[in-house]
Amino acid sequence: MGTLIFQTLKKMVLWRVQKMSRAEMAQLANHHFGQPSQQLMVIGVTGTNGKTTVVSLVQQCLNNLGFHCECSGTLTSSLTTPESLDLQARMADHVANGGTHFVMEVSSHGIAQHRVNEVAFDIKALTNLGQDHLDFHGSIQNYHQTKTEFLNTGDAKSVTQESVSDISIPSVCQHWPQFHQENIQIVIGILYECGLTDTQLEPVYAKLRLPEGRFEEICLGQPYSVIIDFAHTPGGLERALMEAKKMAHQQQGQLTVVFGCGGEREREKRPLMGRIAQQIADTVILTLDNPRSESPDQIQSDILAGIKSAENVTRKDCRQSAIQYAIHGAKDNDVILIAGKGHESYQILKEKKQPFNDREVASKQIKERHGYFN
Repeated sequence: MGTLIFQTLKKMVLWRVQKMSRAEMAQLANHHFGQPSQQLMVIGVTGTNGKTTVVSLVQQCLNNLGFHCECSGTLTSSLTTPESLDLQARMADHVANGGTHFVMEVSSHGIAQHRVNEVAFDIKALTNLGQDHLDFHGSIQNYHQTKTEFLNTGDAKSVTQESVSDISIPSVCQHWPQFHQENIQIVIGILYECGLTDTQLEPVYAKLRLPEGRFEEICLGQPYSVIIDFAHTPGGLERALMEAKKMAHQQQGQLTVVFGCGGEREREKRPLMGRIAQQIADTVILTLDNPRSESPDQIQSDILAGIKSAENVTRKDCRQSAIQYAIHGAKDNDVILIAGKGHESYQILKEKKQPFNDREVASKQIKERHGYFN
């Protein structure tokens, strides 16, 4: 029903939308769909890293407890935060289907472009603040201000790392990477604000599954570790690398990282990520990660600008070849971190999206190297 309403609305207001600001569009969508956010408990999660994991875990917990929770974010949409028409339509659909909760990722673009203006948030959470999207915001100060203003505007309850730092990590989550342990603290803080207690929550923790491509280990019996992670910011890459380095140290192996930076996106973070990769990993393999129409040479040059010595750096423009090179060169107990794409199922080359999935490619290479068969 929501889809039909949405299509009708688009036809009705198409002539107006072309002259309408995004803030006005948000007002119109909210009014047309009957202010659906006021009929749900709405949770907004913003921050540089960890949004997808927090949203996924909150949804799992609530649904396991018998609530009807829908989510919106990177795993369900091409936009982290949908345009207001899509967002309000989805919430209206959820209300019509008996929904109780709606948890969503709130990006800095979504905030600045007024996509969430008319959403009545009950709870707002901030995972962390690092560097990202400076090509859009102009400066790290503007980026941080956008996030913090969202958190502090309105009368929603707020959850931050500072407010949940004393929350104990559930025993079944204590083997998770440190950054995921910080994420579960945010999750528990949100659930407390939903009115839930430890007695209610304790049984659901064992049922939780981390989302695809978030420090996801591929275990096919190979004598080395292969991890897929979405890390695509300096802070995200550093945290993933530090956790992978810890694994390599415990296993008495070496750490290899395979990564690149997106084309036609923030250039300032490229040398930072290059420096972080070289400082932590034993071997760095530079490759492509959605170069779009930007020259791969330019992207790689920007990354290399942050690397003091190319001694432990290899460049493989073909991402499949880079993953193959890393896996076929791995020794027993080594750790390979394949960063940047996570759950993504495509590679953007010029204006075309070509099918590509790090997990599938890595699994195939492991099987080929060791003669494993399905």
